[in-house]
This record gives sequence, structure tokens and C-alpha cells, in this order.
Amino acid sequence: VKEFFIERVGSEIGQVMNFKQYYSLREEELERINRVQDFLIQSLSEKNRCIFKGSAGSGKTYVAMKKAMRLLEENKKTLFLCYNRELQDAVREHITKMTWKDYKKLKGKLDILTIHKLITDLLPHITTVYTKQLIEEDLFTNFNFTPAINALSKNFSKIPINYKYDAIIVDEAQDFEPEVWGLLSQFLKNIDDNIFYVFYDRSQAIFVSEFSPEKFGMDEKADTIVLKRNLRNTVEIANWLRGETEYGKYDDFSGIYGFNVTRHEYESIPKALGNAAQFIKKRYYEKGINPRQITILGTRRLDKIAPKAYTSEEGTFLKFEDEKISDEPFYIIQPNHLQEIPTILGSEKIEPTSYASYKTIRSFKGLESDIIILVAESLEDINQKRPDTYKNYLMDIYVGASRAKFKLYFFEYHKG
Repeated sequence: VKEFFIERVGSEIGQVMNFKQYYSLREEELERINRVQDFLIQSLSEKNRCIFKGSAGSGKTYVAMKKAMRLLEENKKTLFLCYNRELQDAVREHITKMTWKDYKKLKGKLDILTIHKLITDLLPHITTVYTKQLIEEDLFTNFNFTPAINALSKNFSKIPINYKYDAIIVDEAQDFEPEVWGLLSQFLKNIDDNIFYVFYDRSQAIFVSEFSPEKFGMDEKADTIVLKRNLRNTVEIANWLRGETEYGKYDDFSGIYGFNVTRHEYESIPKALGNAAQFIKKRYYEKGINPRQITILGTRRLDKIAPKAYTSEEGTFLKFEDEKISDEPFYIIQPNHLQEIPTILGSEKIEPTSYASYKTIRSFKGLESDIIILVAESLEDINQKRPDTYKNYLMDIYVGASRAKFKLYFFEYHKG
């Protein structure tokens, strides 16, 4: 994969440096980062309460995973919580690879869950089937955590003892509702001595409008470690983020230069998506790039922006039958879960190089991709037509664009 990326992409999208040198620098950089993160975890081994604050790409999730693996080695039962299902799956996959252990064998020692999964696992222990259905509907349809949190808090004594932990790690903590923090403290075996680590970025608070570490009994000044360096993006992407979105205030960059951010403008959503499909197929797949290296991100679900999209139990599909794109049908697929892509390709009889993955920015939060094509409504249009939403929209763009490791395309469309 690396060699393909070096040989094919370098000649296709305007190389500003030797790509072999890029990967060499990247690997050296990651090795240095690895040592620094190990030292950081070791130096904080005696600290039971800690807040890690850092912008997108500053290494929060990697430090969180390293801490989880260290606690696993120390035989401390740990709960690792996040917000997105995709991030949950990615963390499980990474820790499985690093520990050489199947996740099923880690369960009970290291539980990696979304907050939604934790709540739905607990509800059968404390309520009736009917009430459980009502609470889950409120949780997943209206994103209202209050009924679930209230029910669990009032009936926590009914929850089995195996839900007590020596340590809790919360990644993407800015996404959690304030009511959650009081509940989480009850999962610790000993609230005074057990470990509670929190990782967050206020610039990515796209689910919850207010976030403060004090809500879970921590002193932001005394307990905070600030991660100041952008470790994910090239200098060009990091500079674009800072200039276009006003977010991503890093003190330092990885120092690795790559490709300029490419911006295209389209008169409609279908035009933007069609060109994204053609661009991916012709520019990348026909040059040997792996589909797993590219992700299309959008602010809304595919079925909400593409009238011709159709939905199945496995996800949403937008089919292109256009010779300009490919001699065979080409699909943009928004899977319910990225891990299900191989199953989807088999059941739908789609060739491995005849699709591109699409995810909403919010569902892809916490993840990264070598190449990101961000499809979004024109920033200028949003600012002119809906100025009251512009700041929040910029935050969405920041979160989406910061997923790109090597190359970022920004496909803007005009709506109506």
C-alpha cells in the first residue's frame, strides 16, 4: 500500500516533496511520538485524576489507548468510553492488534464501549421491557440522555457488581451530556483511589453546547495536561484548518510538508457527489490506491442529500451508471458501520474498486483517513443565508477536514 501511494499519488496530484522521504519522515516522527507518549504515561502513573486537552490530531485517542493497555498490564479492570460506534470499533481493533488478544478475551478486563452501548446494556437490569423501549427511543431518536441517566441513578444498586471498575477512561469527553458525569463516578470501585482519565477538545463540541471538566469533580488548572502539537495532519492541512475555520490552535506541527488543500466548487449536491465518484475512480483507484485509504465526508446523511440514494438494512447506496466514471456501476456507500463494508460488497455484488465510503462528519469523529474528500455546502452561502449557524458550521468543517492525514479535498456545493 505504501509503495502504491508513493509511486501513484506523487505523480498525480502535484508532488511538493519526495513521497518516500515523506513516509520516512512520518515513520521517524511516529517513533519519536511513541517514545514521548510512553514517557508521558509513565510519568503520570501515580496520578489518578487527569484531563488531557488537545486539538484534533494532537494524539488524545492514542494516549488514551496507551493508558488503557498499561492498565491492562497492571491487571486493573478498566472501562474505556467514547461517543461514536465507529471510534469504539477502531479502538477495539487497535488494542486487539497491539495486545495480540481477541477483544472477546479482553472483555471483563478492558471494556471498550460507547456511552449508548453502556446504557442499553444496563437498562434490562433496572427497568421493565416497556420502559426500556421508551427510554431507548428517547435516547436514539431524540438524543435525550436524561430519562436513561435518571433511571440508572435511581436504581444503581440493582446493577451487577461486574460493572464496577478500577479505572475509567473517557475519550471525546466534550460530546458527553453533563448528566453522564455524576453517573460515571458510581462505576468506580473506590471513587477516592480509583483512576479517572478524560480526553477532550472544546473545538470539537458539536454534540453538547457546554462542557466543563468541573462537572465531574476535576480541577482544570491542577489536573490538565495540554497536548499542543498536531501529529496527524501535514503542515498544509493544519494551516488550512487554522485559516479557514478559526479552530485548531496548535503551538507546533508535525513539521512534515505534503500537498496543498484542493478546493472545488459545484452548482449542486449531485454534481459534487458525481465528481467525487469520478475523481476517486479515475485519479486513485485506476492508479492502484486502496479504497480503504479514501473517505468522503459530509455534513448530512447520504439519503438526505441525494434523492436517488436508496437504503437497505446495511446502509445507504448511491449508484452511478456513467461511462465518465466507470464502465461498470460505481457506488457511494454510507455503511451503518465501516466494519461491515466487506459483507456489504459481497451481498450487493459490488467490486472492491467500484465503491467509495461515505460517512457523516459526526459519525466519523475521532477517526482519520489518508485522503478525505469533504463535501459540504458553500461556506460563503452559509455565512450569507444562515449567519446564526455559521460558527457551528465552521466547527463541523474543522472536525471533518482534520480527519485527513495526507491529502484534503474540499468540494463545496451551492444549495438551491
